[in-house]
Amino acid sequence: YPHSAILKGNMKLIKFWKTGKKELYDLSKDLGELQDLSNQFPELTRDLEEKLEAYIQTKNPELLKKINKQ
Repeated sequence: YPHSAILKGNMKLIKFWKTGKKELYDLSKDLGELQDLSNQFPELTRDLEEKLEAYIQTKNPELLKKINKQ
């Protein structure tokens, strides 16, 4: 699925655009990205999702329009 990711320190958020699913990983403890922490850290997940979408809005707003049509 089409997806985007954002890093903040050791934390990595992946957003899958087609499904809206978000996955959060602590890369300092989980380089293989096997333990999704998004349910344990919902505020951080929302914060990173907002930052990701704001970044895409400033750099490539057409991408969000295209994704939202799917």
